[in-house]
Amino acid sequence: MERFKILNDLEVLDTQTGLIWRRDYRERVSWDEALEYAASLGNGWRLPTKDELMTLVNKDRENPASDFPNMPSERFWASLSDVDYPSSAWSVYFGSGSASSIFKTGDYDARCVREGAGESSSGVDGGESGRRSTAGLTAPRSKHASRAGGREVNETRKTRAAARVRVRAAWDALIIAATAEAEEKQKWKETLRAAEAAEIEWHAAVQALAAVADRNSVRPVCRVTKGLWR
Repeated sequence: MERFKILNDLEVLDTQTGLIWRRDYRERVSWDEALEYAASLGNGWRLPTKDELMTLVNKDRENPASDFPNMPSERFWASLSDVDYPSSAWSVYFGSGSASSIFKTGDYDARCVREGAGESSSGVDGGESGRRSTAGLTAPRSKHASRAGGREVNETRKTRAAARVRVRAAWDALIIAATAEAEEKQKWKETLRAAEAAEIEWHAAVQALAAVADRNSVRPVCRVTKGLWR
């Protein structure tokens, strides 16, 4: 049986989870705009949780890492904020099928979901505490889901620790770049572009530091990086 069943011009049924997904999606919107878009659709449509988005991932594929019909290799917003970094929200990049937390002001895509007929919830737990979609629907948490949530929190902490190490390294490079000659500044910018191309989740923090470096002043860096060393 084919997993994804096209119901009509707008809807696709995932026969494994019972969720109904929109075939269309909104391109290049911030997280807040994605929530507003979902609310404007009505009829139970909402932004999916990160775990719901991850059900569309097929790790045996790439570009896109999904069997969903006509899935682009783009990043899609999830409905939950990052509890450790409220200015960020969860997302899934369907080029590689990886989930990461990114700044809410970024421009990414939004695909909405709703429960199928007779379904009170999808049975797919969000995995993190935080802001839900405007539909306000929640799934009951089992002991198994709680354990899975605990593992995810641990993985999140490990990811954040690794990110802090990288940002500290970026700080050291910034101190040099902020007072360096043009040739050294060019190397810094090339490194930043390489980080962005690799979809490294900490590149946004590095980008903020790089903007300060362009102003040839080290002092403002203290304000930009305040709160990064949590």
